[in-house]
Order: sequence, then C-alpha cells, then structure tokens
Amino acid sequence: MAKQFNWYRPLFWVCVIVIVWLLFKSCNKPLPVIPVVTSVPVLTERVRVDTVLVGKVRDSVIAIIQKKESEANYWQNAFNVAAHEASSLETSLNDFIVSSVLPDTCKKYQEWITKEYNRVLELNKKKDLAATNTITSKNYIISQKDKLIVNANNEKKKILATLDTCFKNQSTLEKAVKSLRPKASIFAGITATSSYQSFSPTLGLSLGYQSKKGLMIEVGANLRKEVSISLKRPILRF
Repeated sequence: MAKQFNWYRPLFWVCVIVIVWLLFKSCNKPLPVIPVVTSVPVLTERVRVDTVLVGKVRDSVIAIIQKKESEANYWQNAFNVAAHEASSLETSLNDFIVSSVLPDTCKKYQEWITKEYNRVLELNKKKDLAATNTITSKNYIISQKDKLIVNANNEKKKILATLDTCFKNQSTLEKAVKSLRPKASIFAGITATSSYQSFSPTLGLSLGYQSKKGLMIEVGANLRKEVSISLKRPILRF
C-alpha cells in the first residue's frame, strides 16, 4: 500500500517562510515622516513682536504728523495774515495812484506805474490762487491717506482675527497629529486553547510587546504548563 503524502509539513514550512519574510519586511519599513510644524506659541510670539514693532513705527509716524500739522497751521495763519496785509496795501496803493494829481510831464510815469501795478496785482492773484489750490490738493491727499489708514487698521483687525482662528485650528491639528503618531505598546491577554475534536479549553495568560512599526512579540503560558512564543505583524490596514 502506497504511503499517503503528508502535505501539512511542507505547507507548515511555507507558512513559516512567508511569516518570517513579512516580519523582516516590517522591520525594514521606515516610520512615517512627521512634518516639522512651527508651534502655535512660537507663531503667536512672532506676531506679538511684529505687532509691537509696527506699533512703534506707527507711534513715531503719528508724532511726526502731529508736529508737521502744528507747523502747517502756523504757516497757514501766517499766510492768511500776509494775504490780508497785502490786500490792504494794494487797496492803499490803488487809491493813491488813482487820486494823485500830477503835472502833465509826469503823466507817462503815472501810466507806467499804473500798468506795472496792475501786473503785480494780477501776478499776486495767480500766486495766491496757486498757493490756495496747492494747499487744498495737499489737504485732500492727506484726508485720503487718513481714510486708507483707517481702512488698513480695520483690515488689520480682520486679519488678526482670522490669524487667531488659524492658530486655534493649527493647535487642534497638532493634537490630532500627535495622537496619530505610531507608539510602542505592551499588552496582556487571556487565552483559551482546545482541540477541535473535543471542546475542553485550557486557560492561559499572554504578555506581548508591539513596536512602533507594528511588529508584535507575544509570550504565553497555560495551565498545562505549555509555553508559547509568537511574532506577528499587520498585513493589511484599513
């Protein structure tokens, strides 16, 4: 009678080889790369420092503006006083020229003086108009810059509020990333072994270690004084 081929033994060794290969593959598998992220406290400190610097520059600019506004008001008053005095002087000269009675030999000089005086009046009017328009244009530019500054401050508040929300979200994500990092662990369990032919379980205890890469080493013992050692690794993750 031909001896029946026992296929359990080669199947057993094939399983051993496959498991050993998987274990070594697991050991060589690199750990997931955790990105380096600047922490929220560091970013908050940077924003605080930048805000302080911007505040110092703003205060310095405001001080200069206030000083120049005082100077501008002074010269504006001086201009008004000078314009009033010039107008009074022009009126006096005009009255003098018109009311003066000169001999005929001086008529041509009177005409020349009147002509030149009228030219001076016209030039002064143009000069005053140019100065007034320049001041008006400068004041308009300043008012528009003030509006831009106000809008910039409002936008800054919105940006800071959005930035604060981003920091809160980043803090939440940092906690989530830390919880996702692989960690080593030690586990314990209760085992029950029995023959598949007759159900008579034998209780046992097991103690194991799992590395960050997922490799598990487990040692167990049962009431029959049997000891077991096993190596495990994840094959699929889902």
